[in-house]
Amino acid sequence: MRVAALSVLVTLAVVGSSCATETGEADEGATATGRAAEEPADADARAGAGPGSVVEADPADTEPAAEVDIGGFSFAPEVIEIQVGDTVRWTNGDETRHTVTAGADAEPTGAFHLAFADRGDSAALAFTEPGEYRYFCTPHPFMQGTVTVAG
Repeated sequence: MRVAALSVLVTLAVVGSSCATETGEADEGATATGRAAEEPADADARAGAGPGSVVEADPADTEPAAEVDIGGFSFAPEVIEIQVGDTVRWTNGDETRHTVTAGADAEPTGAFHLAFADRGDSAALAFTEPGEYRYFCTPHPFMQGTVTVAG
């Protein structure tokens, strides 16, 4: 009886850990979700992106100051200029999974991460502090963009 109970516990632990890894990554089928992250270890890597400087916004209920189309393995437009408090909405036009991940040169900073699993998925971020916010697509790091927020 103890062997059977131990076997069930081990099975539950394995299943639980595999579910945890599959839920948050774009390349594992996640839908569009924004995650304003904790302060990254290397805060100097992201100009103007202090704690709370990027806030997830509801893409359906927010009138964005700028829209970015994700299509043909690129962000269009690649560079955006907005004002403090403005919102940017990204929409995936590809059949491919993409992300909008804070950082550059395939080095995430942890400031934000949006995952798009399907065509038509959209997500929005409000930028509450001035600065330059660089981002890239995790599965396709050659896809890069920049949001410049003027104060």
